[in-house]
Amino acid sequence: LLGFLLRPESHLAGAVLDAAVRHLDRFAAELGPYPWGKLAVIERAGTGTGAGATPSIPSFAVLDRAALTSPVPGFDAALAREIARGWWGHGVLPLAGEPSWEEGLLTCLVDHRLATERGEDRALRVRLVGEVVAGAGTAPRVAMVFHMLEETVGREPFRSALRDLAAEHGHERVGWRVLASRLGAVAGERLEGFFDQWLGRAGA
Repeated sequence: LLGFLLRPESHLAGAVLDAAVRHLDRFAAELGPYPWGKLAVIERAGTGTGAGATPSIPSFAVLDRAALTSPVPGFDAALAREIARGWWGHGVLPLAGEPSWEEGLLTCLVDHRLATERGEDRALRVRLVGEVVAGAGTAPRVAMVFHMLEETVGREPFRSALRDLAAEHGHERVGWRVLASRLGAVAGERLEGFFDQWLGRAGA
């Protein structure tokens, strides 16, 4: 585990590395061994939006100063999301040519989990539903689909299916057909129609 800041700040460095260890341990317990030989948390210059948006690189969590110094909920979510991407997004990659499951799954695994711990999960779901209604891309819809599945099959069976998928398809591209098959096995039913209803039909 490595940390690189733009200037020496021992207190911030310690807080960042402590949080990184906590998230690594949690995700390893839920999703299986970290699929990379290292994790480097790096501060980048500038902001995380626009043409110079923060890059997403395997085995790196690259965050700007605003994310690193934001109040704990925002900092925690930003760091945890980039670490979780090591499993889902970089470890297992979305299949090209299909709507991506990456950001929606990370919202379910990270943002909803942290919001639940703060007692703010309902507010997050309301915001996601509002984004779905407003047509704000596929990620909010995908996040709600994964949340519904987790509620249906149970948290541990849902995470167990993700662990198995990560172990079997590490560093491979995985599409919705594979996800539907494995999660359907946990749910005890075929989920192709469920995914098509919520993700493949206009106005769903």
